[in-house]
Amino acid sequence: MEFLPMGRAEAENCVRDIKHFTPDKIVFDVAIVRINNHGKKSFLAHQKRNSSLYEVLLQDQVYDWDESIQHAVTRKVKEHTSLNVTKIVGSVSPMYYWYDVRGNPYEKRCLRLGYVALIWGDGSDYTFDTHEYKRGLWVEKGECRCLPMIDSMLSFLSQVYMLPWWTVKERPNDGRYLEFRGRVWAFYGLPNHYLGGIRSDDSALDKEVEEEEFYR
Repeated sequence: MEFLPMGRAEAENCVRDIKHFTPDKIVFDVAIVRINNHGKKSFLAHQKRNSSLYEVLLQDQVYDWDESIQHAVTRKVKEHTSLNVTKIVGSVSPMYYWYDVRGNPYEKRCLRLGYVALIWGDGSDYTFDTHEYKRGLWVEKGECRCLPMIDSMLSFLSQVYMLPWWTVKERPNDGRYLEFRGRVWAFYGLPNHYLGGIRSDDSALDKEVEEEEFYR
């Protein structure tokens, strides 16, 4: 498994893809955040024209976030955008994008986009139909299936809003993967295998997710 750095052009392409595939009726604000390992918070942020998607880019990546960093994210978003941020909903979490290696359909690479945080602003509620959105991008209760790559990206964003609760774990032989907890999907990557997901119990938010691997 390979973790690749993200340049400015790659980040803008990812944001453009997310914007393109996001239904118009779903309104939410997302900050894609990068920070370097020395703790320097040199944010580059801008508001996308005619869009509710906000982007905050930092130089590198770290895995460990704490409350002070979330406050810093909130402060910097206030400084660099016109959005009136009142709070960050949930945690600031790492976001990954998986893609095919050209010429080898069975090998996946991981592009670490940075960190995703849902920010609540403008003093208004979100127009968010959870039932319809779940039917569109999530999986009905009792159903298990693999999702296309772009759906996986959108699902990450929806999880941040619905239940921003996942952990990054590492297996000795399989590398890093994401494990969601609660009533969400978990997507994780296995080297040379298809990106898969697992479904958890909707009624147990604090229950460990039962893992099930999906292969191509």
